[in-house]
Order: sequence, then structure tokens, then C-alpha cells
Amino acid sequence: MKRRIARIVVCAAVLVAVGFGAFLWASAGQSRFDGSRVRNPDAYLLTFSRMNQDDAHSMHMDVGDRMNVEFEIDRGRVDVRVDFDGDEPVYRGNRMDSGCFALPASRAGEYSVSVHAENAVGRLAFVVERAEAPDGD
Repeated sequence: MKRRIARIVVCAAVLVAVGFGAFLWASAGQSRFDGSRVRNPDAYLLTFSRMNQDDAHSMHMDVGDRMNVEFEIDRGRVDVRVDFDGDEPVYRGNRMDSGCFALPASRAGEYSVSVHAENAVGRLAFVVERAEAPDGD
């Protein structure tokens, strides 16, 4: 009876080890980001067929500027946060799906966009629309 229990324990341990090894092997080939990323002073654009990571970008905005946000998530989880100079978030969206909106800059400074994605497919666009400078006439 003891030998039978010992065999069962050994078989179970081997199955667990093989299963864990297969998981590690399969996940090693998966990239964390497949897609394109654009970061410049006026835009942060992400288009991805796979995103499994955090990413961020900061853009300076003056009073009167606004950040136009568009997103279309086909699969997975995407959370977004926009912060102003380390203060409380100006915007927080969890489990984003699809839509668009604008965030006006009420204060001049750095606006940081943070993205957290898990097994996600889709696109995100954060584009700063600059306020027109008043005419000097």
C-alpha cells in the first residue's frame, strides 16, 4: 500500500513539473508588445496586436490646450490613467472598451499618460490639440 501511494505521489509530482515546464516554455515565446508606438510632444499613439505590459508617456500642455483621446480595444484588459505633475489622476479608466473624449488642460504643466495592458489587442491615441495663440494685432 505504501509503495502504491509513493508511486502516485511521484507521478503527480512529475505531471506538475512537466506542466509547469510546458507553461514556462510556451510563455517564453510570447512577446510583451507587438505593434507600433509613437511618442512625441503632441501625441502618444499605440497600435498593438499584443500588449502585455505597462507603458507611459508625458506631454506638456498649456491652459486652453486639450488632449483628445480615442481608444478601441478588441480584446484583453487595458487600464489608462492621466496624471498632472504627480497630482491625483485627471482621468482614470479601467477595462477600457471603445470611445473618445477630450481632456482640457486647466493648468499648464506635464500630463503623464500611463497604460496597463493584459493580453490586449487594439489601439489608443492621445493627441494634444494646442490652443490658438491670440493675435498680436
